[in-house]
Amino acid sequence: MTENVSYDVLVTSGNTTTTPVNGVELDPLIETFKILITCILAIVMFGMGSAVDLLDLKCVFKQPKGLILGLLCQIFMMPLLTYSLIKIASLTGIHAIVFMAVGCSPGGLFSNVISMMVDGDMALSIALTTCTNILAFATVPLWLLFFTSIEQISDELHIPYSSLAISLVSLVVPIILGILFRLKFVRIARYMAKGCGIFGFVLLIVTIVAMVIRNEVPLVFTVNSVLPVVFLPLIGMSLSYLLSCIPQLHLSSGARRTVAIETSIQNGNLSNNIVFLTYADNLTLFTSAVPITLLFSVAQSFYNVIMVFGYKGYRMWKTRHEEKDTVTLQSAVSYQNMDDSHIKARNYDFI
Repeated sequence: MTENVSYDVLVTSGNTTTTPVNGVELDPLIETFKILITCILAIVMFGMGSAVDLLDLKCVFKQPKGLILGLLCQIFMMPLLTYSLIKIASLTGIHAIVFMAVGCSPGGLFSNVISMMVDGDMALSIALTTCTNILAFATVPLWLLFFTSIEQISDELHIPYSSLAISLVSLVVPIILGILFRLKFVRIARYMAKGCGIFGFVLLIVTIVAMVIRNEVPLVFTVNSVLPVVFLPLIGMSLSYLLSCIPQLHLSSGARRTVAIETSIQNGNLSNNIVFLTYADNLTLFTSAVPITLLFSVAQSFYNVIMVFGYKGYRMWKTRHEEKDTVTLQSAVSYQNMDDSHIKARNYDFI
């Protein structure tokens, strides 16, 4: 399943043909689009798998500092940070519940695409995404139970285990096939990985635009609900990157970027399904909950797209700067050689 992009239930208007489910109308175009994106994303994940060297993946588990840090950031830091923002912004009721569901969700599949685009550690990225989604079967219910208990909220949240399982299968199976493909066709796998990375990035932008254009749910935002949702992925990304810079961890720059990306991108599909299964039979609550997941999906996608363009711009500038330094150094060496030649010639004439 995809994240950042899809919503299981959307209320639509106009001339679009709809099918009522639990009192809420499904947009068939969105449902078709979701199926298409899921199939395309499986191909992208195959490409991501072909970018991973099996030896690198083994090294991630043999030297698990980056993996452990990423898991701690995703499983503990993000939920705690979400809860802190809920208290600071004084969020209550359904907004607080849905925001907490977003904050404790596992890593999203598009994090692998973004990691590749910024030359991250692909083996670490795939290991983190897989492990957080597996652990989510336990961590998500526990965090939501803890939150509703400590806040004394009597609301029975429905955890979509089937959706989580589908997300896990759609992640793991194509990646395993991609890794096996790389073992036999190394040269082709390199080109395939780069092509799928670019294709996945374009897909991310297209799905964000499509999500915003096709969404016709009456969105009601307030300042105290907008600010924490918008800043959560940015704060999570920044804090996790700073933690990854601890000298004792000895993480590479690519691994640091990967930890930051994996922490900031949540499995939006899971939080969307929690909202649907819990509130689909109450249109008022449902339309009040959807803006939280929508806003977070757009925000986390926006930050990571900016990161990609910023990184690519930096790489271009650095390459040009290095080329200029190389030319300058070559010119200096040439002048030095000319001076040495003149000195030798003078000495020869003197003799």
